[in-house]
Amino acid sequence: MVSAPPSFEIKKRTQTALISENTVLQCEAKGEKPIGVLWNMNNKRLDANVDPRYTIREEIQGDGVLSTISIKRTQREDSALFTCVATNAFGSDDTSINLIIQEKPETPKGLKVLDKSGRTVKLSWQAPYNGNSNLTRYVIEFKPTKGSWRKDIDHVLVPGDQTMAGVFSLRPATSYHFRIVAQNSIGVSEPSDTVTIETAEEAPSGPPVDIRVSAVDQHTLKVSWKPPLTEHWNGDILGYYVGYKKTVHGDDKPYLFETVEFIKEQGHEHRLQISNLEVFTEYAVVVQAFNKIGQGPMSDEVLVHTAEGAPTMPPEDIHMATLSSQSIKVTWASPPLVSANGVIKGYKVVYGPSVTWYDPSTHDTKISSDTEAELTGLKKYTNYSVQVLAFTNGGDGVKSPVATSITEQDIPGPPSSVKALAMSGDSILVSWQEPEEPNGIILQYMVYMKELSRSRDTAPRSQRVNSLQMSYQVDNLAENTRYEFWVSAITTIGEGPASSKVTLSPTNRIPAKIASFDDTFVAVAKTDVTLPCIAVGSPSPQLHWKANGNPISPKNNHVRQLPDGGLQITRVSKEDAGKYTCMVNNKFGQDMVVHELIVNGPPEPPITSLTAQTTDSVTLKLKPKDASDKTPVHGYTLHYKPEFGDWHTDQIPFGSEEFILDELVCGKEYSLYVSAYNS
Repeated sequence: MVSAPPSFEIKKRTQTALISENTVLQCEAKGEKPIGVLWNMNNKRLDANVDPRYTIREEIQGDGVLSTISIKRTQREDSALFTCVATNAFGSDDTSINLIIQEKPETPKGLKVLDKSGRTVKLSWQAPYNGNSNLTRYVIEFKPTKGSWRKDIDHVLVPGDQTMAGVFSLRPATSYHFRIVAQNSIGVSEPSDTVTIETAEEAPSGPPVDIRVSAVDQHTLKVSWKPPLTEHWNGDILGYYVGYKKTVHGDDKPYLFETVEFIKEQGHEHRLQISNLEVFTEYAVVVQAFNKIGQGPMSDEVLVHTAEGAPTMPPEDIHMATLSSQSIKVTWASPPLVSANGVIKGYKVVYGPSVTWYDPSTHDTKISSDTEAELTGLKKYTNYSVQVLAFTNGGDGVKSPVATSITEQDIPGPPSSVKALAMSGDSILVSWQEPEEPNGIILQYMVYMKELSRSRDTAPRSQRVNSLQMSYQVDNLAENTRYEFWVSAITTIGEGPASSKVTLSPTNRIPAKIASFDDTFVAVAKTDVTLPCIAVGSPSPQLHWKANGNPISPKNNHVRQLPDGGLQITRVSKEDAGKYTCMVNNKFGQDMVVHELIVNGPPEPPITSLTAQTTDSVTLKLKPKDASDKTPVHGYTLHYKPEFGDWHTDQIPFGSEEFILDELVCGKEYSLYVSAYNS
């Protein structure tokens, strides 16, 4: 048997344990028994009676002794150098166990902001107690202030040996909560105190949305839009820039901007009207938001046209070609494209007899989709005036200058009235009036006569008469035989239809009759006029005239009765206008005709009164001076001038009873008067 002192196979080792858990330290000494074992903790004798969590046990083994220390619910203070000393009669030995109690790290302290921008925050902190286990990493946790740590958390991982890090991809002008936790192999610390950080503002990063542009009228566009998506605001939006420009090909001019400002963006739809634009012109419109840092990106261009306007120039090259006595073909060229102010939908051909052209109520209108039109159903051998205009959805354009053309001649209508008057026992005077529709130049009249006999049917006889002759005496007739008379007119085209028929028998008993007809005569002032009164009868009839029911005074020097019974008025004036009656009589009968004389001259100006006024306009009411005055009025001219200014004129259309003069200067005194005109 060999006598041996105690010995330990391992002289020093490290043992780890998790805090709050139970652990056991063992030392196994081999050698000659008996062996005594003592435990030191950090070089001080360990007394198990002092801390009830410690329990020391020994177990005798075949080749030595096994001593154990059991520690219940380990604590941080249990981390120590435990030394096991074994002694016997032959000597002693020891072994050391470095007990390390490990736990999750403590909470990092001193989290603070070193720097920040719109999208980045730089943070620093103090390293915490690592729980006797190297820190593997830090986790920076953050969320929007209004979010929750459970649903809205985001994080950045930082190596465990660093105490400074940056957080990127944040949103500008956004309030965030930041905190940090430390992590080792044991676990994760509690979060640090929360730090609230507001990132810096940046210019908006997104454009406004839902841009809509529509035409209000020919010069105005309405723009509406909604704010950018909230995540692109990057601060309080203070307003918007609305840019617009014409999209003329090859014209790369910059946008013109209008600004919409407000105190605070509420997230509602915004609107703006852009005025003073050109008619039917395509514009590009963009919108961009701005905040106190600057403006954001522009929206995509929205292209839209202003509303169509009426063409500002008339059709060109108006040409009229007479097709027949009742039709005229009109052709023209489109107005210049730059003046169209829209898409030309068609053309309106305004036409009417030239003699009454001043009166719009005598006009007709034909619409054509092409650059020509055929006017039909016109009056025969009549001069027509024509104007052409183009129209768009914006309205009617400017009329072309007046063009004229005359329809061709045709056969005339029948003479309007026929009389037969006994001249003697074998002669009858036939008189007539020209056709109401001559349809051309009357070259001749054809006077027809037919004997009315009960016993036989006789063929009519005819006689051509010069167009200036409005009566014809038929001689060599049989007394007491009835005759039928009628008349037709002839133009270069041919003979027209017959007039109504009259019958009469020659007789020696000849009553007083007038071959002339009731008629209306229009004379220009200061010219001479003769009113006819051709009388027949035997004995020769007495003849006298009345003017407006009153006998004509022999002392009236410029009115005299002619040898043929006519009444001549020299240098007529408006005072001579009225009804003139010629009366004849003899012992067998009496007759009369009534002529109306209209004297045309410069019309009298109307009675003008002011009925309303605004800051820049006046409304005039026009009334004829004399309602019985038949002098034609084709329109009025308004003359006006501001105080110390020049005279200006404005045309007032035919038939107007009221007229508004606008675009006057507020507060200025004006003089004005109205004159009337005719042909």
